[in-house]
Amino acid sequence: MDVSRAGEGLGQLDLWVVDGYLHSVDYMTYDDHEMLPDLEDDTLEPLY
Repeated sequence: MDVSRAGEGLGQLDLWVVDGYLHSVDYMTYDDHEMLPDLEDDTLEPLY
């Protein structure tokens, strides 16, 4: 899943599911965005 804010791509979020359960989460950043943005930030735009 791509992660962006205000039209700027921040990174790629990978959710790994095993037998129907969330197993792990990986976040790979683009450029200098080292951390996943705060989930309370209402400007986040989910892209599917």
